[in-house]
Amino acid sequence: MNIHHAHDVLHFLVQSEQEVSISDIKESFGENAQFKNCQEVLFTLDELLSFLSTRGKVILTETGVSVIKENICNN
Repeated sequence: MNIHHAHDVLHFLVQSEQEVSISDIKESFGENAQFKNCQEVLFTLDELLSFLSTRGKVILTETGVSVIKENICNN
């Protein structure tokens, strides 16, 4: 099982500079990947995106995910 840091997903979204589909994120990180935050809490991709959304770091739409660059730390 692959475990990635939430910042990896945020940086991936920043680099794309446009809305990214969930399937593109899964293709990049792996279908069964898990993600952790700075407190070492594990998330599925859907849980992570919801977590990031509630913190104002991403916008979720029916077609994908976009990042709010000004709300992203530089880690």
